[in-house]
Amino acid sequence: MQAGFTHKIKYYYAFALVFVCLVFISQTRISVAPNYIEQKTEQNNLTTQFISTYPDSSVNYLHQYTPINYLGNLGYASPDYFLRYGTNNAGFNYINKTTNNDLFTDKDISYYKLKGPYAKLEGITGSKELQMFKMIFTTSFKNGLNLGLKFNRYSSLGFYSRQLSLTNNLVVTSNYQSKKDNGFYAYFLLNSNRNQENGGVKNDTLTLNEVMTSKDLVLTKLSYANRDNREYKFMINPYFKIAGDSVSNTKHYLQLKTNASLQTYKYKDALFQGSGLYNNSYYDTTQTYDSTAVKQIENRVDYTLINTNKNYRASIGYKTQLNAVWQHKDSTFFNHLIVGDFSFGKKHVPDSLNHAFIKNYQSTFNLAYVAFGANQNNFKIENTSIFTFKNNSALSINFLLQNKQVDYFNRQYLSNNFYWQNLNFTNQQLFHGKINYLLSKHISFEGQFQNIFGFCYFDSSGLSRQASGAVQAAMFGLSARRVFFKHLGLYFTGKYQLANTHLLWRLPPAYGLASLYYTGNLFRNNLQLQTGVQVYTYSSFTPYAYMPATQQFILQNSLNTSPYLYTDVFLNARIRPVTVFLKIENLLQTIAPQQNYWLVKGYYQPDFAIRFGISWSFFD
Repeated sequence: MQAGFTHKIKYYYAFALVFVCLVFISQTRISVAPNYIEQKTEQNNLTTQFISTYPDSSVNYLHQYTPINYLGNLGYASPDYFLRYGTNNAGFNYINKTTNNDLFTDKDISYYKLKGPYAKLEGITGSKELQMFKMIFTTSFKNGLNLGLKFNRYSSLGFYSRQLSLTNNLVVTSNYQSKKDNGFYAYFLLNSNRNQENGGVKNDTLTLNEVMTSKDLVLTKLSYANRDNREYKFMINPYFKIAGDSVSNTKHYLQLKTNASLQTYKYKDALFQGSGLYNNSYYDTTQTYDSTAVKQIENRVDYTLINTNKNYRASIGYKTQLNAVWQHKDSTFFNHLIVGDFSFGKKHVPDSLNHAFIKNYQSTFNLAYVAFGANQNNFKIENTSIFTFKNNSALSINFLLQNKQVDYFNRQYLSNNFYWQNLNFTNQQLFHGKINYLLSKHISFEGQFQNIFGFCYFDSSGLSRQASGAVQAAMFGLSARRVFFKHLGLYFTGKYQLANTHLLWRLPPAYGLASLYYTGNLFRNNLQLQTGVQVYTYSSFTPYAYMPATQQFILQNSLNTSPYLYTDVFLNARIRPVTVFLKIENLLQTIAPQQNYWLVKGYYQPDFAIRFGISWSFFD
């Protein structure tokens, strides 16, 4: 007990030492120009515009350094317990990944325009050998060339045996525009995710005695299993101005785009017999060595029209896909697609005669249709509209309609422990809708609705299945933040979800997070400080179980969760441009031990833990 107490004290001393040092050595060069950084994310790059994105200067969310992982450690698969808007692109798709929390996706690929260089470094450490490093660096050159770099590396030992994980994410971007309006966009992306798989605790639940002891002594179902996922992706997108009208500010472009990717999935289990997780073995009766490789090459050509006076952008093009899958045999698929993008908007200039209720708006349509190939007649239509009103409230509306062939993984999978060929699966028809309304800087609302024909799931044996009829789900959310008496802060966010079949789609009906904190600007406004306590909880529901061999979440009906108050204490501080945080996680687990702090069968959320982090921004 004394050794554990001494270990905790070291974190407090380290935090105090770093905080005092920052007061004396903190860099003071900071740009306050709101358009110092302009950026946009990867998509049709000529029909989207750069948006001013000044780095976050608040201390509200520093201690929320990573999304919750429901398997209890970073770098692992995690189920979607809340409705997630969006689907994969039209055409061939191999799998709906369960590791999105720890991957760089297209939404994380950013292109920049800057007034000067910018860099941000973050380091986080804590209990169970948690080590995280995050870096963003970007700079612009006078000739119009811009470079960007994002890098994540983190590892954690975890609280239970064989729970070590290691994640590396890297994306390098570049964009260039000449004085004649010719240029390019390009990126290289790497995702690497490796971890041990322990199959969950042996008896699926803990006894009170096990709750009180060291968790690395608790027996788990697997002792020799490991997972290694990797993704490599490269894109080059040159464009050429072919005509232009300086009077109407209309420009015509030819766009070319090539995208190549390789995904590999490897699962090893040197001794799986007796674990109770697998019912069959098809290639070896003593060990598992499953390997899958997915290759994809896309080529696209677009004609793009831009009119800056009337603020509309349109593009239409043709795309080819070459897709290859290797498991225990090779399969190749070709697709030919027609693609298009269109965006328009309006911005009102404030003046005494302008009484327009809508200050500005922007709407974007994207469509893709598979004209012929393996996914013939599949299509996807999506719209995003954003309205900003005169009272500074804002409304965003998103919807998508898609007809798609079921992902290849759900239709066919060949491995040592699982084999299915679901050639009779019908196409899926999906509708996603999402609304966000920012009433003021203090209150926001969110709503989602999804309707899916051909819903796919994994049954209690881990096999891929398809539901008949329509599966529907909706979610409503409210967030509010307010500071009273200049220093007493309150924050609340809550979600309510419902589905027409909880037997197949496991969603917690209700979720709530609340925090009470002190906030203030001290030492002549040189120090921003926020310290307090937050609690969050999930209502009782029937959760998923996890199948390590396929990295998918499967149905189970033997256990239900019960509400548990996850309680954290945090301190956030900023001496610009340096921020630090100290966080004590799951404090209740030491004060009043309980056995119900799990959200996936056999896997528990982290125990009492101390986390410390520092973030430093550089503007020169």
